[in-house]
Amino acid sequence: MEEMGIPPNVITYSILIKSLCRWGKIDEAHELLHEMRNNHCLPNIVTYSTLIDALCKKGRVDEALVLVAQMIQDGLCPNTFLYNTLISGLCKLDKEDEALGLLIGMRRSHCSPSIITYNSLTYGFFKVGWVNEALALVCKMIQDGFSPDAYTCSSLINGLFKAGKTEEAYDVFIQMIESGPFTDQVTFNGVINGLCKDGQMDKAWDCFQIMSKKGLHPDVVTYNSVIAAYCRTRHMSMAFQMLEKMTRKGLEPDKVTCNTIIDGLCKAGDLASAHLLMNKILDEGKVPDVMAYSSLINGHCKIGQMDEALKLFKSMEMVGIAADVVTYTTLIATLCKEDKLNAALLMLDEMRAKGLVPNEVTYNTLFWGARKRGDCEKNLFFNESNAKARLCSK
Repeated sequence: MEEMGIPPNVITYSILIKSLCRWGKIDEAHELLHEMRNNHCLPNIVTYSTLIDALCKKGRVDEALVLVAQMIQDGLCPNTFLYNTLISGLCKLDKEDEALGLLIGMRRSHCSPSIITYNSLTYGFFKVGWVNEALALVCKMIQDGFSPDAYTCSSLINGLFKAGKTEEAYDVFIQMIESGPFTDQVTFNGVINGLCKDGQMDKAWDCFQIMSKKGLHPDVVTYNSVIAAYCRTRHMSMAFQMLEKMTRKGLEPDKVTCNTIIDGLCKAGDLASAHLLMNKILDEGKVPDVMAYSSLINGHCKIGQMDEALKLFKSMEMVGIAADVVTYTTLIATLCKEDKLNAALLMLDEMRAKGLVPNEVTYNTLFWGARKRGDCEKNLFFNESNAKARLCSK
């Protein structure tokens, strides 16, 4: 084009910038915008919006806001799409104060919020625990003539469950079913999980029935929530019934299912059954993950079977599974209880050699072990290390 004397115009540049953003080459797109301005070709709202949207999706909201300021200098006013992009980006970074400020600025510039604006803010408010503010925002949304959609209701339900307001979350869910928008599988799974965590199994079963009436079917995620609830309350027979029902439906248990049941059996003191399930997984050619091994190791440690725990620890390494901080801390704690501080220190050295960073619990355990033994020198050492661990955790 340039060789033929045809200068690229705003449409040409906008197409190139959009393509670069789609390919993830945001810095190159940014450079092209500067080149465009240097060539006295002013970007339009589409050009700016494309690059600002790409920056926000990458979490580079500060750079996006600089572009907005530049855009305003060029005499262009942000539109609803642009405000929504910025608000969503800020909420993802937990900058709800700034997002709310943009909503106020949006209204002052006579740019009308959309349901996407309200949904982004509602999700963001719930994410940081601003429950009352989120509920007030939904009320404001309705006052402005917007009907809550499936995303609004899902954010409400998940946010209320997270805030411990199970009854309110369930009420919103029932209203959503009776008169609200379409309820999908994800929403049902969220509700069932929330009810199960709160121990309201009757209502969770009601949701199972409603799912069928809506033409939806419980999936692996649904069953995992119920199985986890029975494992938490040590109703292992019910957990196995759910596992059997799940397999009859043609659903293959995943690692979460197996980990949950193994952990439940270990906490219930049924280590024999936990080992049987672990062996079954191995016989099927599957590799258990670190969580399954950690549960078994913890189970043996709790009843003082350190030798069995260490055997599991070694077999874990043999199948190529790397122990994590939780596994090491469990073993260190048991060694300290058995007054084997030197062995615990060797375990700490091994842990560090593998690139794992001890956490506050690890240090507290070792500090307790040193105090129990009356080892003043190690006591002082772990006191200093514990202080460092606290600083790191902050």
